[in-house]
Amino acid sequence: MAEDGVRHKVVDNIDDSVKAVGDLLQESVVAVNCEGIHLGKKGPLTLLQVAKLDGFVYLFNVFVEPKVFTEGRLKSFLENKDIIKVFHACSHDSAALKCQYDVMLVNVFDVKAAQYVIEKSEGRQLPSHRKLLDLCRLYTDVTSLEGKEEVQAKWYKADGAFWAKKELSPEMVDYACADVRILLPGVYDKLKRALDEKELWAALNERVEFELNFRWNENVKYGETKTTIKNILRQFSTKYTSNVELDDITSEDDIQALKQIPIREVGQFPDTVMKLKSQILKKEMDELEQALTEKADSFVPMGWHFGMLDAVKSSPDPAVSMAAGILKVKLVEILKTDLITKYDVTTPGKYISESEKIFLRRLPSTGTNPAGHPVLSYLYNVVIDSDVEEIETLRQKFRREGSRFRLNHADLRRCKNYISAPGVPERLKTKANAFLNELKAGVVESPKTRPRNQFR
Repeated sequence: MAEDGVRHKVVDNIDDSVKAVGDLLQESVVAVNCEGIHLGKKGPLTLLQVAKLDGFVYLFNVFVEPKVFTEGRLKSFLENKDIIKVFHACSHDSAALKCQYDVMLVNVFDVKAAQYVIEKSEGRQLPSHRKLLDLCRLYTDVTSLEGKEEVQAKWYKADGAFWAKKELSPEMVDYACADVRILLPGVYDKLKRALDEKELWAALNERVEFELNFRWNENVKYGETKTTIKNILRQFSTKYTSNVELDDITSEDDIQALKQIPIREVGQFPDTVMKLKSQILKKEMDELEQALTEKADSFVPMGWHFGMLDAVKSSPDPAVSMAAGILKVKLVEILKTDLITKYDVTTPGKYISESEKIFLRRLPSTGTNPAGHPVLSYLYNVVIDSDVEEIETLRQKFRREGSRFRLNHADLRRCKNYISAPGVPERLKTKANAFLNELKAGVVESPKTRPRNQFR
Protein backbone atom coordinates (compact mmCIF):
# COMPACT_ATOMS: atom_id res chain seq x y z
CA MET A 1 0.00 0.00 0.00
CA ALA A 2 1.46 3.36 -1.00
CA GLU A 3 -0.98 6.22 -0.40
CA ASP A 4 1.04 8.20 2.16
CA GLY A 5 0.06 11.88 2.26
CA VAL A 6 -3.11 11.50 0.19
CA ARG A 7 -5.46 14.46 0.55
CA HIS A 8 -8.44 13.41 2.64
CA LYS A 9 -10.83 14.46 5.39
CA VAL A 10 -12.36 12.25 8.07
CA VAL A 11 -16.02 13.20 8.52
CA ASP A 12 -17.36 12.23 11.95
CA ASN A 13 -19.97 14.88 12.77
CA ILE A 14 -23.11 16.34 11.21
CA ASP A 15 -21.73 19.78 10.34
CA ASP A 16 -18.71 18.38 8.50
CA SER A 17 -20.96 15.90 6.70
CA VAL A 18 -23.26 18.65 5.42
CA LYS A 19 -20.23 20.57 4.13
CA ALA A 20 -18.69 17.46 2.54
CA VAL A 21 -21.93 16.53 0.78
CA GLY A 22 -22.27 20.11 -0.46
CA ASP A 23 -18.82 19.80 -2.03
CA LEU A 24 -19.56 16.35 -3.50
CA LEU A 25 -22.77 17.59 -5.11
CA GLN A 26 -20.60 19.69 -7.42
CA GLU A 27 -19.07 16.52 -8.92
CA SER A 28 -20.38 14.64 -11.95
CA VAL A 29 -18.71 11.34 -11.02
CA VAL A 30 -17.23 10.00 -7.78
CA ALA A 31 -15.82 6.67 -6.57
CA VAL A 32 -17.47 5.06 -3.54
CA ASN A 33 -16.66 2.13 -1.25
CA CYS A 34 -17.80 0.89 2.15
CA GLU A 35 -15.91 -0.82 4.94
CA GLY A 36 -17.40 -2.70 7.86
CA ILE A 37 -17.42 -5.89 9.87
CA HIS A 38 -18.29 -8.75 7.52
CA LEU A 39 -20.10 -6.09 5.51
CA GLY A 40 -23.51 -7.03 4.16
CA LYS A 41 -27.20 -7.20 4.97
CA LYS A 42 -26.44 -7.79 8.67
CA GLY A 43 -22.70 -7.08 8.85
CA PRO A 44 -22.31 -3.52 10.20
CA LEU A 45 -21.26 -0.73 7.84
CA THR A 46 -18.84 1.51 9.73
CA LEU A 47 -16.98 3.61 7.12
CA LEU A 48 -17.93 5.03 3.73
CA GLN A 49 -15.30 6.49 1.40
CA VAL A 50 -15.96 8.90 -1.49
CA ALA A 51 -13.20 10.00 -3.88
CA LYS A 52 -13.44 13.01 -6.21
CA LEU A 53 -11.90 13.19 -9.66
CA ASP A 54 -9.07 15.38 -8.31
CA GLY A 55 -8.09 12.58 -5.88
CA PHE A 56 -9.46 14.13 -2.68
CA VAL A 57 -11.19 11.55 -0.44
CA TYR A 58 -13.90 12.01 2.18
CA LEU A 59 -14.00 9.30 4.85
CA PHE A 60 -17.41 9.24 6.56
CA ASN A 61 -16.96 7.53 9.94
CA VAL A 62 -20.43 6.03 10.24
CA PHE A 63 -19.41 4.13 13.39
CA VAL A 64 -18.92 7.43 15.23
CA GLU A 65 -21.88 9.29 13.72
CA PRO A 66 -24.52 7.23 11.88
CA LYS A 67 -26.68 10.35 11.46
CA VAL A 68 -24.41 11.43 8.59
CA PHE A 69 -26.90 9.59 6.36
CA THR A 70 -29.92 11.61 7.47
CA GLU A 71 -29.03 14.91 9.11
CA GLY A 72 -25.66 14.91 7.34
CA ARG A 73 -27.36 14.51 3.90
CA LEU A 74 -25.24 11.53 2.82
CA LYS A 75 -28.35 9.48 1.99
CA SER A 76 -29.67 12.14 -0.40
CA PHE A 77 -26.25 12.31 -2.09
CA LEU A 78 -26.04 8.54 -2.62
CA GLU A 79 -29.59 8.54 -4.03
CA ASN A 80 -28.90 11.52 -6.34
CA LYS A 81 -29.74 10.57 -9.92
CA ASP A 82 -27.38 13.06 -11.54
CA ILE A 83 -24.08 11.92 -10.01
CA ILE A 84 -22.37 8.71 -11.16
CA LYS A 85 -21.09 6.55 -8.28
CA VAL A 86 -18.28 4.24 -9.35
CA PHE A 87 -17.99 1.05 -7.24
CA HIS A 88 -16.10 -2.19 -7.39
CA ALA A 89 -18.47 -5.06 -6.45
CA CYS A 90 -21.36 -3.02 -5.09
CA SER A 91 -23.58 -5.89 -3.89
CA HIS A 92 -22.45 -6.09 -0.24
CA ASP A 93 -22.29 -2.28 0.02
CA SER A 94 -25.79 -1.99 -1.41
CA ALA A 95 -27.21 -4.61 0.98
CA ALA A 96 -25.66 -2.89 4.00
CA LEU A 97 -26.82 0.57 2.93
CA LYS A 98 -30.36 -0.55 2.18
CA CYS A 99 -30.94 -2.83 5.18
CA GLN A 100 -29.13 -0.74 7.81
CA TYR A 101 -29.73 2.85 6.66
CA ASP A 102 -32.54 2.62 4.08
CA VAL A 103 -30.27 4.00 1.35
CA MET A 104 -31.03 2.80 -2.21
CA LEU A 105 -28.04 3.53 -4.42
CA VAL A 106 -28.83 5.26 -7.72
CA ASN A 107 -26.77 5.79 -10.90
CA VAL A 108 -24.10 3.22 -10.07
CA PHE A 109 -21.24 2.23 -12.38
CA ASP A 110 -19.82 -1.04 -11.05
CA VAL A 111 -16.41 -1.75 -12.62
CA LYS A 112 -16.65 -5.45 -11.75
CA ALA A 113 -20.04 -5.67 -13.47
CA ALA A 114 -18.65 -3.75 -16.45
CA GLN A 115 -15.79 -6.23 -16.87
CA TYR A 116 -18.29 -9.07 -16.50
CA VAL A 117 -20.50 -7.88 -19.40
CA ILE A 118 -17.44 -7.12 -21.56
CA GLU A 119 -16.15 -10.68 -21.11
CA LYS A 120 -19.62 -12.08 -21.85
CA SER A 121 -19.74 -10.08 -25.07
CA GLU A 122 -16.42 -11.68 -26.03
CA GLY A 123 -17.81 -15.19 -25.69
CA ARG A 124 -17.32 -16.12 -22.04
CA GLN A 125 -20.28 -17.94 -20.51
CA LEU A 126 -19.02 -17.74 -16.93
CA PRO A 127 -16.91 -14.58 -16.78
CA SER A 128 -14.40 -14.17 -13.97
CA HIS A 129 -15.50 -12.32 -10.83
CA ARG A 130 -12.32 -10.30 -10.54
CA LYS A 131 -10.96 -8.93 -7.28
CA LEU A 132 -10.18 -5.21 -7.20
CA LEU A 133 -6.43 -5.72 -7.63
CA ASP A 134 -6.84 -8.17 -10.51
CA LEU A 135 -9.30 -5.96 -12.36
CA CYS A 136 -7.33 -2.75 -11.90
CA ARG A 137 -4.19 -4.48 -13.11
CA LEU A 138 -5.86 -4.77 -16.54
CA TYR A 139 -6.29 -1.02 -16.86
CA THR A 140 -3.91 0.96 -14.66
CA ASP A 141 -0.88 0.99 -12.37
CA VAL A 142 -1.72 -0.86 -9.16
CA THR A 143 1.17 0.28 -6.94
CA SER A 144 -1.27 1.81 -4.44
CA LEU A 145 -2.94 -1.57 -3.92
CA GLU A 146 0.19 -3.68 -3.49
CA GLY A 147 0.12 -5.60 -0.22
CA LYS A 148 -3.62 -5.02 0.20
CA GLU A 149 -4.52 -8.68 0.73
CA GLU A 150 -1.72 -9.24 3.26
CA VAL A 151 -2.80 -6.18 5.26
CA GLN A 152 -6.42 -7.32 5.09
CA ALA A 153 -5.54 -10.81 6.38
CA LYS A 154 -3.49 -9.36 9.26
CA TRP A 155 -6.36 -7.16 10.43
CA TYR A 156 -8.93 -9.92 9.96
CA LYS A 157 -7.06 -12.29 12.27
CA ALA A 158 -6.03 -9.77 14.91
CA ASP A 159 -9.15 -7.69 15.61
CA GLY A 160 -12.75 -8.67 14.93
CA ALA A 161 -13.84 -5.03 15.30
CA PHE A 162 -11.04 -3.48 13.25
CA TRP A 163 -13.27 -1.17 11.20
CA ALA A 164 -15.33 -0.12 14.24
CA LYS A 165 -13.00 2.58 15.57
CA LYS A 166 -13.55 6.14 16.75
CA GLU A 167 -10.12 7.12 15.47
CA LEU A 168 -8.75 5.91 12.12
CA SER A 169 -5.06 4.99 12.15
CA PRO A 170 -2.81 6.21 9.30
CA GLU A 171 -2.74 2.64 7.98
CA MET A 172 -6.56 2.52 7.92
CA VAL A 173 -6.74 5.87 6.12
CA ASP A 174 -4.15 4.70 3.58
CA TYR A 175 -6.08 1.49 2.88
CA ALA A 176 -9.50 3.17 2.68
CA CYS A 177 -8.34 5.94 0.36
CA ALA A 178 -6.53 3.56 -2.00
CA ASP A 179 -9.69 1.52 -2.61
CA VAL A 180 -11.52 4.47 -4.17
CA ARG A 181 -8.72 6.58 -5.67
CA ILE A 182 -7.64 3.69 -7.89
CA LEU A 183 -10.99 3.74 -9.74
CA LEU A 184 -10.83 7.34 -11.01
CA PRO A 185 -10.20 8.36 -13.64
CA GLY A 186 -8.25 5.57 -15.38
CA VAL A 187 -10.21 2.37 -14.68
CA TYR A 188 -13.58 4.09 -15.05
CA ASP A 189 -12.65 5.92 -18.27
CA LYS A 190 -11.20 2.84 -19.98
CA LEU A 191 -14.17 0.64 -19.10
CA LYS A 192 -16.59 3.34 -20.20
CA ARG A 193 -14.80 3.58 -23.55
CA ALA A 194 -15.00 -0.21 -24.00
CA LEU A 195 -18.73 -0.17 -23.23
CA ASP A 196 -19.25 2.59 -25.79
CA GLU A 197 -17.34 0.69 -28.48
CA LYS A 198 -19.22 -2.55 -27.87
CA GLU A 199 -22.61 -0.90 -27.24
CA LEU A 200 -23.00 -2.70 -23.92
CA TRP A 201 -24.66 -0.05 -21.75
CA ALA A 202 -28.02 -1.84 -21.62
CA ALA A 203 -26.28 -5.06 -20.54
CA LEU A 204 -24.33 -3.17 -17.86
CA ASN A 205 -27.43 -1.46 -16.48
CA GLU A 206 -29.20 -4.81 -16.20
CA ARG A 207 -26.22 -6.41 -14.45
CA VAL A 208 -25.79 -3.49 -12.02
CA GLU A 209 -29.49 -3.58 -11.15
CA PHE A 210 -29.07 -7.24 -10.25
CA GLU A 211 -25.93 -6.57 -8.17
CA LEU A 212 -27.66 -3.78 -6.25
CA ASN A 213 -30.56 -6.00 -5.21
CA PHE A 214 -29.82 -9.72 -5.06
CA ARG A 215 -28.13 -9.84 -1.63
CA TRP A 216 -31.06 -8.30 0.22
CA ASN A 217 -34.16 -8.63 -1.98
CA GLU A 218 -35.46 -12.20 -2.09
CA ASN A 219 -37.60 -11.42 -5.13
CA VAL A 220 -34.40 -11.09 -7.19
CA LYS A 221 -33.42 -14.60 -8.21
CA TYR A 222 -29.89 -15.85 -8.89
CA GLY A 223 -30.72 -18.52 -11.43
CA GLU A 224 -28.91 -17.56 -14.65
CA THR A 225 -25.48 -18.77 -13.54
CA LYS A 226 -26.83 -22.12 -12.29
CA THR A 227 -28.56 -22.72 -15.63
CA THR A 228 -25.38 -21.83 -17.53
CA ILE A 229 -23.29 -24.21 -15.41
CA LYS A 230 -25.68 -27.08 -16.06
CA ASN A 231 -25.79 -26.39 -19.81
CA ILE A 232 -21.99 -26.41 -19.99
CA LEU A 233 -21.65 -29.68 -18.09
CA ARG A 234 -24.32 -31.46 -20.14
CA GLN A 235 -22.15 -30.91 -23.22
CA PHE A 236 -19.21 -32.83 -21.73
CA SER A 237 -20.43 -36.16 -23.11
CA THR A 238 -20.01 -34.92 -26.70
CA LYS A 239 -17.12 -32.55 -26.06
CA TYR A 240 -14.75 -34.89 -24.20
CA THR A 241 -13.86 -38.58 -24.33
CA SER A 242 -14.09 -40.80 -21.25
CA ASN A 243 -10.31 -40.74 -20.74
CA VAL A 244 -10.04 -36.94 -20.56
CA GLU A 245 -8.03 -35.53 -17.64
CA LEU A 246 -8.36 -32.16 -15.93
CA ASP A 247 -5.04 -30.97 -17.38
CA ASP A 248 -6.44 -31.56 -20.89
CA ILE A 249 -9.18 -28.94 -20.43
CA THR A 250 -8.30 -25.46 -21.65
CA SER A 251 -11.73 -23.82 -21.60
CA GLU A 252 -12.03 -21.43 -18.65
CA ASP A 253 -15.81 -21.78 -18.77
CA ASP A 254 -15.59 -25.58 -18.47
CA ILE A 255 -13.19 -25.29 -15.53
CA GLN A 256 -15.40 -22.72 -13.79
CA ALA A 257 -18.46 -24.94 -14.28
CA LEU A 258 -16.63 -27.86 -12.67
CA LYS A 259 -15.55 -25.68 -9.75
CA GLN A 260 -18.97 -24.21 -9.11
CA ILE A 261 -21.23 -27.26 -9.41
CA PRO A 262 -21.98 -28.71 -5.94
CA ILE A 263 -20.76 -32.28 -5.53
CA ARG A 264 -24.28 -33.41 -4.58
CA GLU A 265 -25.56 -32.38 -8.03
CA VAL A 266 -22.85 -34.03 -10.12
CA GLY A 267 -24.79 -37.30 -10.51
CA GLN A 268 -27.19 -35.78 -13.04
CA PHE A 269 -24.37 -35.22 -15.56
CA PRO A 270 -22.18 -37.54 -17.67
CA ASP A 271 -19.76 -39.79 -15.74
CA THR A 272 -16.87 -37.69 -17.02
CA VAL A 273 -18.09 -34.79 -14.89
CA MET A 274 -17.77 -36.81 -11.67
CA LYS A 275 -14.21 -37.82 -12.54
CA LEU A 276 -13.19 -34.26 -13.38
CA LYS A 277 -14.99 -32.80 -10.35
CA SER A 278 -13.02 -35.20 -8.14
CA GLN A 279 -9.80 -34.03 -9.78
CA ILE A 280 -10.78 -30.38 -9.26
CA LEU A 281 -11.45 -31.01 -5.57
CA LYS A 282 -8.16 -32.86 -5.19
CA LYS A 283 -6.30 -29.98 -6.86
CA GLU A 284 -8.02 -27.43 -4.61
CA MET A 285 -7.12 -29.51 -1.56
CA ASP A 286 -3.46 -29.70 -2.66
CA GLU A 287 -3.42 -25.91 -3.14
CA LEU A 288 -4.95 -25.45 0.30
CA GLU A 289 -2.34 -27.72 1.86
CA GLN A 290 0.44 -25.77 0.17
CA ALA A 291 -1.01 -22.45 1.36
CA LEU A 292 -1.24 -23.81 4.90
CA THR A 293 2.38 -24.91 4.76
CA GLU A 294 3.57 -21.54 3.43
CA LYS A 295 1.47 -19.28 5.65
CA ALA A 296 1.10 -21.47 8.75
CA ASP A 297 -0.75 -19.55 11.49
CA SER A 298 -1.18 -16.48 9.27
CA PHE A 299 -3.53 -18.45 7.00
CA VAL A 300 -7.16 -17.25 7.02
CA PRO A 301 -9.68 -20.14 6.93
CA MET A 302 -12.80 -19.34 4.90
CA GLY A 303 -16.18 -21.01 4.80
CA TRP A 304 -15.61 -22.43 1.34
CA HIS A 305 -12.47 -24.22 2.54
CA PHE A 306 -14.55 -26.31 4.94
CA GLY A 307 -17.18 -26.97 2.27
CA MET A 308 -14.53 -28.15 -0.16
CA LEU A 309 -12.92 -30.45 2.40
CA ASP A 310 -16.29 -31.93 3.36
CA ALA A 311 -16.83 -32.72 -0.33
CA VAL A 312 -13.37 -34.32 -0.65
CA LYS A 313 -13.97 -36.42 2.47
CA SER A 314 -16.70 -38.25 0.55
CA SER A 315 -14.12 -39.42 -2.00
CA PRO A 316 -14.05 -43.20 -2.59
CA ASP A 317 -10.24 -43.01 -2.34
CA PRO A 318 -9.44 -43.64 1.38
CA ALA A 319 -6.11 -41.81 1.19
CA VAL A 320 -7.70 -38.68 -0.29
CA SER A 321 -10.54 -38.80 2.23
CA MET A 322 -8.13 -39.16 5.13
CA ALA A 323 -5.96 -36.26 3.88
CA ALA A 324 -9.05 -34.04 3.73
CA GLY A 325 -9.94 -34.98 7.30
CA ILE A 326 -6.44 -34.11 8.53
CA LEU A 327 -6.53 -30.73 6.76
CA LYS A 328 -9.93 -29.95 8.25
CA VAL A 329 -8.61 -30.61 11.76
CA LYS A 330 -5.78 -28.13 11.09
CA LEU A 331 -8.24 -25.50 9.84
CA VAL A 332 -10.47 -26.02 12.87
CA GLU A 333 -7.54 -25.37 15.21
CA ILE A 334 -6.50 -22.22 13.32
CA LEU A 335 -10.06 -20.90 13.30
CA LYS A 336 -10.51 -21.57 17.03
CA THR A 337 -7.30 -19.66 17.75
CA ASP A 338 -8.45 -16.78 15.51
CA LEU A 339 -11.81 -16.54 17.28
CA ILE A 340 -10.16 -16.46 20.69
CA THR A 341 -7.65 -13.83 19.49
CA LYS A 342 -9.92 -11.37 17.73
CA TYR A 343 -13.05 -11.59 19.89
CA ASP A 344 -13.74 -11.38 23.62
CA VAL A 345 -16.64 -11.87 26.01
CA THR A 346 -18.15 -8.48 25.10
CA THR A 347 -18.22 -8.98 21.30
CA PRO A 348 -21.66 -8.17 19.81
CA GLY A 349 -23.24 -11.03 17.88
CA LYS A 350 -23.47 -8.86 14.75
CA TYR A 351 -19.65 -8.80 14.58
CA ILE A 352 -19.48 -12.57 13.99
CA SER A 353 -19.46 -13.62 10.33
CA GLU A 354 -21.96 -16.10 8.91
CA SER A 355 -19.22 -18.69 8.25
CA GLU A 356 -17.96 -18.25 11.83
CA LYS A 357 -21.51 -18.75 13.11
CA ILE A 358 -21.78 -22.01 11.15
CA PHE A 359 -18.49 -23.14 12.68
CA LEU A 360 -19.55 -22.17 16.21
CA ARG A 361 -22.88 -24.02 15.90
CA ARG A 362 -20.97 -27.17 14.98
CA LEU A 363 -18.28 -26.90 17.65
CA PRO A 364 -19.56 -29.87 19.69
CA SER A 365 -19.50 -32.09 16.59
CA THR A 366 -15.79 -31.26 16.07
CA GLY A 367 -14.95 -32.73 19.45
CA THR A 368 -14.56 -29.30 21.04
CA ASN A 369 -16.38 -28.44 24.26
CA PRO A 370 -17.24 -24.73 23.98
CA ALA A 371 -17.24 -24.51 27.78
CA GLY A 372 -13.51 -25.28 27.68
CA HIS A 373 -12.63 -21.66 26.87
CA PRO A 374 -14.53 -18.55 28.07
CA VAL A 375 -14.43 -16.76 24.70
CA LEU A 376 -15.56 -19.80 22.71
CA SER A 377 -18.28 -20.49 25.29
CA TYR A 378 -19.49 -16.90 25.08
CA LEU A 379 -19.47 -16.80 21.26
CA TYR A 380 -21.19 -20.19 21.01
CA ASN A 381 -24.02 -19.10 23.31
CA VAL A 382 -24.37 -15.72 21.60
CA VAL A 383 -24.87 -17.46 18.23
CA ILE A 384 -27.30 -20.09 19.55
CA ASP A 385 -29.31 -17.54 21.54
CA SER A 386 -29.51 -15.30 18.47
CA ASP A 387 -30.74 -18.23 16.34
CA VAL A 388 -33.43 -19.06 18.91
CA GLU A 389 -34.52 -15.40 19.04
CA GLU A 390 -34.76 -15.19 15.26
CA ILE A 391 -37.03 -18.24 15.14
CA GLU A 392 -39.17 -16.77 17.92
CA THR A 393 -39.44 -13.53 15.93
CA LEU A 394 -40.67 -15.53 12.92
CA ARG A 395 -43.12 -17.38 15.16
CA GLN A 396 -44.56 -14.15 16.53
CA LYS A 397 -44.86 -12.73 13.03
CA PHE A 398 -46.73 -15.88 11.95
CA ARG A 399 -49.15 -15.49 14.85
CA ARG A 400 -49.78 -11.83 13.98
CA GLU A 401 -50.24 -12.28 10.24
CA GLY A 402 -52.05 -15.61 10.14
CA SER A 403 -52.89 -16.65 6.59
CA ARG A 404 -50.94 -13.69 5.17
CA PHE A 405 -47.65 -15.02 6.57
CA ARG A 406 -45.12 -16.48 4.16
CA LEU A 407 -41.92 -18.11 5.33
CA ASN A 408 -39.17 -17.27 2.85
CA HIS A 409 -37.07 -20.07 1.42
CA ALA A 410 -33.86 -19.03 3.17
CA ASP A 411 -35.52 -19.19 6.61
CA LEU A 412 -37.21 -22.49 5.77
CA ARG A 413 -33.88 -23.99 4.68
CA ARG A 414 -32.21 -22.66 7.85
CA CYS A 415 -34.84 -24.17 10.15
CA LYS A 416 -34.64 -27.54 8.40
CA ASN A 417 -30.86 -27.48 8.75
CA TYR A 418 -31.11 -26.79 12.49
CA ILE A 419 -33.30 -29.89 12.82
CA SER A 420 -31.18 -32.26 10.74
CA ALA A 421 -27.55 -31.08 11.07
CA PRO A 422 -25.26 -32.88 13.54
CA GLY A 423 -24.16 -31.09 16.70
CA VAL A 424 -26.99 -28.54 16.82
CA PRO A 425 -27.92 -27.76 20.45
CA GLU A 426 -31.17 -29.29 21.61
CA ARG A 427 -32.78 -25.95 22.47
CA LEU A 428 -32.26 -24.69 18.92
CA LYS A 429 -33.33 -27.96 17.31
CA THR A 430 -36.47 -28.03 19.48
CA LYS A 431 -37.32 -24.40 18.71
CA ALA A 432 -36.99 -24.89 14.95
CA ASN A 433 -38.98 -28.12 14.99
CA ALA A 434 -41.79 -26.61 17.09
CA PHE A 435 -42.04 -23.59 14.78
CA LEU A 436 -42.25 -25.67 11.59
CA ASN A 437 -44.82 -27.98 13.19
CA GLU A 438 -46.88 -24.99 14.25
CA LEU A 439 -46.63 -23.59 10.74
CA LYS A 440 -47.84 -26.85 9.20
CA ALA A 441 -50.73 -27.15 11.63
CA GLY A 442 -51.80 -23.52 11.21
CA VAL A 443 -54.00 -21.84 8.65
CA VAL A 444 -51.10 -20.49 6.61
CA GLU A 445 -49.58 -22.28 3.67
CA SER A 446 -45.94 -23.26 3.48
CA PRO A 447 -43.98 -21.76 0.56
CA LYS A 448 -44.79 -23.23 -2.84
CA THR A 449 -42.67 -26.26 -3.55
CA ARG A 450 -39.36 -25.72 -5.27
CA PRO A 451 -37.16 -28.39 -6.82
CA ARG A 452 -35.78 -30.47 -3.96
CA ASN A 453 -32.16 -29.53 -4.44
CA GLN A 454 -32.98 -25.87 -3.74
CA PHE A 455 -33.90 -26.75 -0.18
CA ARG A 456 -30.69 -28.58 0.55
